[in-house]
Amino acid sequence: MALDHRSLRWFAACLRRPAARDLPSSRAHIAWRTIIGEHAEASWRHYLWGLWWSGLRLTESMELYWDRLDKLSFDFAGEFPLLRVPDHMDKGKITRCVPLAREFAEFLLGTPLEKRCGAIFNPKAKRVGEPRLQPQRVGEMVREIGRATGIVVGYSVWASRSIRVPTICAGRSRTVGQTASCLRSYSR
Repeated sequence: MALDHRSLRWFAACLRRPAARDLPSSRAHIAWRTIIGEHAEASWRHYLWGLWWSGLRLTESMELYWDRLDKLSFDFAGEFPLLRVPDHMDKGKITRCVPLAREFAEFLLGTPLEKRCGAIFNPKAKRVGEPRLQPQRVGEMVREIGRATGIVVGYSVWASRSIRVPTICAGRSRTVGQTASCLRSYSR
């Protein structure tokens, strides 16, 4: 599953707009309630904002932990916050430390100290009491949320020198230029 940054940016703007977040008749409000359930809304908002600020892939984001050195984790001890990639998760098979974006570091530091254990992102299932969602199911739910709110949620194959992108606009595939004008019409 691939989310492009324009779509994610538009989705983030929808989360900030009172009209999209608070009105019971809004498309985003209905999507949150029907797809993820009311009890899981905060965990999904945290997850989607984390994806936005981090730039991580979906599977990488689900492997991100506060306190496990065998998974992706953070090092806030130095001058700059770093993402620690263990050797078994790196192509070169060496442990690497990569600088974090300032906004993502601020996002993480906004988490209260008592909640800084276990997985950083733990989007909850729709039903209360279900186990932690697998990355595949998280991807499916992100796609459902995107489709319900009119966001471009992925790319299809190349077709006659133009990229075809499935969108909610008129329910058919469009080229990148057509998709951009469609997204502009949604953002008004």
